[in-house]
Amino acid sequence: MKKPACKNPRLDTKCRRRLGVKAPKVNSDLIKCLALMLLFSCNSPERREQNQVRQTEKDLRMVQKEDSSSYFKELQQFKKTAKGRLNDNQVRLDKIQNAHVEKGKELKPRSRKTLADTQLQIALLLKRLDEFNEEGKDNAEKFMRDFQKDMNDLDTSIQSIEK
Repeated sequence: MKKPACKNPRLDTKCRRRLGVKAPKVNSDLIKCLALMLLFSCNSPERREQNQVRQTEKDLRMVQKEDSSSYFKELQQFKKTAKGRLNDNQVRLDKIQNAHVEKGKELKPRSRKTLADTQLQIALLLKRLDEFNEEGKDNAEKFMRDFQKDMNDLDTSIQSIEK
């Protein structure tokens, strides 16, 4: 009497022998190739640290580049806005001077001095704005703060002349 065939001959060695099925031979070249791939794909902790350091440095350079370009754009926008405000202030001063000339009145000596000082201050601020070079983010931020304060002082001077 013959024994019944196994349900899964691949898993049962005794059953394979009974049925006369030979197990497939594994190619030794394939085993060697897989072993080499496994060996070389594993990174040592030192190599992983080096890769992480490189990646971090790369990310830092990219962030610095983005940061410097955004601060450069911000500085250019500030210069453009400041020049516009200075030109507007110069126009305001010219209107004040022309209004007094048309009326035939002279400015008070104090107002005349303030007007001359304000025009000089506008010229100096324009020169300072043109001469400023991008010498780093901290210097640029300090320059913008100081320049903004000077612009506010200039506006105050012009308002005092207009009164």
